[in-house]
Amino acid sequence: MTEQFYEDLEKAKDAEYLVRDLFASKTTKYRFERVAEDKKYYYKGDIRATALDGHEIFIEVKDDSRICDTHNVLCEESVYYKDTCEMGMGNMKSHYDIYCVVSRNERKVYVMDFSILQANYKKGYYKIIEHPWQRTYCYLCSLNDIKKWGALIDVIEY
Repeated sequence: MTEQFYEDLEKAKDAEYLVRDLFASKTTKYRFERVAEDKKYYYKGDIRATALDGHEIFIEVKDDSRICDTHNVLCEESVYYKDTCEMGMGNMKSHYDIYCVVSRNERKVYVMDFSILQANYKKGYYKIIEHPWQRTYCYLCSLNDIKKWGALIDVIEY
């Protein structure tokens, strides 16, 4: 479990840096800062984008190696941690502005309006995913549905 956790953590960090640098290369209107390790931003996002006038936008980044095959976005309702027997909030209970899914196999970043995704994700397919270390209660939402809902803002190739 520990090895898998640290491997996933490193992939997540790489995806966060990728999105931060990609967004920064596309605009000078915002300053992009990775805040993933700062606990006060835990439910707000991995990246804080600050405009010149001080307005902030929070961006969550997920690394998903399967999106290129499934064409689904995994929306977590809650997570049961088997080692501690505790339930945790899923990412759909968070407060991001933008939700990005990195597909390294496709070299794409799917950029979504989180409030629209959050309002519609329960229209997806409900699923329980078992891992050795946790049980994830989630909905799988197709990219086509996410686009129909108006949540898909952009697909950036890199």
